[in-house]
Order: sequence, then structure tokens, then C-alpha cells
Amino acid sequence: MDDRYIQEVARLIARADARGPRACELCGGREVLTAAVPLDPDTIGVAAIAITYCRACDGGDPAVAEMFARLDAAAGETGGEAGGETGGEAAGEGP
Repeated sequence: MDDRYIQEVARLIARADARGPRACELCGGREVLTAAVPLDPDTIGVAAIAITYCRACDGGDPAVAEMFARLDAAAGETGGEAGGETGGEAAGEGP
């Protein structure tokens, strides 16, 4: 991945997070995170789409559980709170 692609994905996640407090559309839960699903920008015209995952609804998926585990580990290292609204996942990480 080149730097322009990574920057575009980061901007996409930042825009999704800037839209304000998020909640799961299914259960209303607040433990959600935004990840980017990469696409082919040359074919589709966009670098990725933002997907919101809910710990309660999507946590049974091993890939989603791993994203929340990484989030929890990072929050523990920085002294932040685990779960809740997040700044998203690293570009390219996602199911």
C-alpha cells in the first residue's frame, strides 16, 4: 500500500468518527468501533468503506473479536478506557 492510499483510508475513518456519537443500529450498544474495508480505488473510485462493528452484535466473529481485543490491549497500555467509541482501526485491518 502506498502512503496516499493509507492517508485516504485514515481520512475516511476520521470522517466517520467525526459524525458524532455512534451506537449500534441493531441493539443501540455504545461499544462500537470503525474499521476500514479496503477496495480497489482505481476500479471503484474510493480507497475503502467505513464499517462500524458492535462488540455485542458482532463479537462472535473471530476477526471482530480480535479487533476489540487489540483495542482493549491498546487501552490498557495507554491507561485509556477499553471499548466505547473509538478512533478506528489501522488502515487495512478488518475482516
